Amino acid sequence: GYWSDGLNGMSETLKACRDAGIAGPLFGTETSSSKESSDGINVDDVDVQSSRTPHPPRSLLALPPLARFLNAYLTGLNELRRCLLPGAFPSIRLAHSKLIADAKMALQANERAALTPGLRGEATKLREAAAKMKAEFDKCVEPYMQISLEVALGSFDYAIAEADKARVEAEKKAAVLAAEKARVEAEERAKAEAEELAARLKAEAETAAAEAAIAQMKVEEEEEHSIEERESTGVQSD
Repeated sequence: GYWSDGLNGMSETLKACRDAGIAGPLFGTETSSSKESSDGINVDDVDVQSSRTPHPPRSLLALPPLARFLNAYLTGLNELRRCLLPGAFPSIRLAHSKLIADAKMALQANERAALTPGLRGEATKLREAAAKMKAEFDKCVEPYMQISLEVALGSFDYAIAEADKARVEAEKKAAVLAAEKARVEAEERAKAEAEELAARLKAEAETAAAEAAIAQMKVEEEEEHSIEERESTGVQSD
């Protein structure tokens, strides 16, 4: 079926690139052309035929083998949706779990093979692609597949719960960022106030020192003038 074809296609692509020593087919760009339609969004060329199915992760456009694997998965999911019976749910979930496990094994095997000494051609890029695909599958693909399956099976409560969880996490992150921003602003404000106070105290000290110097000069001038007067009076008396 579509699921096994997608997995086999990904595995064959990874092996062909390793054997040829080329990494170009393993990389794409997130801005590559992906079509959008009124009834869904696709990662590559396959539409998600459900308004309830979440949008595929656009980051997968940078990793074409994973994008094509996900396309095959979504196509198979669309086919299942057309003839879905509640009694088939257990076997579908079992097949889904096996697909994820097999995909993880394929990506792990690819990473091990890419790390083998003596890899020909673009070894560095092949290893980079292997690590990225393994990490992206765990971070984005597997969670997306799980949510898509539950939505396809009609488990909207699950999807809503996941959305609520994501919202709570986003709010927590926003609160942390806001607190950090407030802390930084408070530190900057305190620093500015301290610098302003220091400058004012310095100016006041300089003013006081200048006034003291002027006062001292006046005292010295008065003393000098007094001495001159006494000397002048003494001369006149003689």
